[in-house]
Amino acid sequence: MNDSSSISPAESALEQEAARVLMRNPHFPATYRLDVREADGGIRLAGRVDSFFHKQIAQESLRDLPGVGKIENLLEVQNDGH
Repeated sequence: MNDSSSISPAESALEQEAARVLMRNPHFPATYRLDVREADGGIRLAGRVDSFFHKQIAQESLRDLPGVGKIENLLEVQNDGH
C-alpha cells in the first residue's frame, strides 16, 4: 500500500509545524514513516530511519522550533544487514 503521507496526522499546531519542518528538510528523506507528537513540553519522534545521520538531522531540524522545550528522539535506526 502506498500512502501519500509519510508523517502521522498532526493533532496540535506544534505537531503540524514540526511535521512541516521535517517534510521540507532537503537532508531528510520524505519516505520515512514517522510519528511526530507533542509530549511533555516538547516533541516526541518515533519511527524508523536508515541512518544515525537521519536520526540526528530530524532532531536538529526541530531544535529551534518555537514551543519545543525538549525533543524525545525515539527514532530507531534500521539495519537490514545489506
